[in-house]
Amino acid sequence: MTELLGLDYKTVRHHLKVLQDNKIITAAGDRYGTVYFLSSCMEKNYEVFKDHLDKMWDKFKSEKDIDNK
Repeated sequence: MTELLGLDYKTVRHHLKVLQDNKIITAAGDRYGTVYFLSSCMEKNYEVFKDHLDKMWDKFKSEKDIDNK
């Protein structure tokens, strides 16, 4: 994951911990080779999350378009 994202492993580890602490993801396994999944709560509410994310992305794009004009 660190190579794919081009980030230091400590940065990735920190953000994965934040996601786990906030019950967004769950982990299977320990340490090296841990596999991460969406939590059951996140799976149940995925459509709501996606709707909010889409709205934020649309707003970001429209604000960026305004700045470029």
